[in-house]
Amino acid sequence: MKSKLMNEKEFQIRNHRFIKKMGSDKKFKKITNSWIVESVKHEYSYHFRWFGIPIIQYPQDMIAYQEIIWQTKPDLIIETGIARGGSLIFSASLLEIIGRSQTLQCSFPLKQGVNKVLVRLKHVHVYDSSLTQLVFFFSYWQFFSHYLQSHY
Repeated sequence: MKSKLMNEKEFQIRNHRFIKKMGSDKKFKKITNSWIVESVKHEYSYHFRWFGIPIIQYPQDMIAYQEIIWQTKPDLIIETGIARGGSLIFSASLLEIIGRSQTLQCSFPLKQGVNKVLVRLKHVHVYDSSLTQLVFFFSYWQFFSHYLQSHY
């Protein structure tokens, strides 16, 4: 006998109950914390890529970020202190999918291969601002001035 597929609201209610239950499950928290500690020893977060670029994130976090971006539909995501560029590509590609505007990256020069992916994404503006805080300020100011002029 086939079981009936839940509708979206029922599915959300069910999941919310399980999430609450996990939040109060001491055994689950202990196992999770142990797993995180052990995963760091193996540099687990370094083993993943987004569009071929290292993303240095836990996959669970990437899914959570995607859900937040999908629900909030921001016009702008600012990335600072990126390591290899995967997070920048991740944010920019999600903004591209939801039809929003821009990702700003301020960090050290981008690693090899990142620019090949960036050219495919319309909504990325890179400001290489690693010299001083003053340069950061002016780069942000230049970007936000342009952003505000074109959006408001």
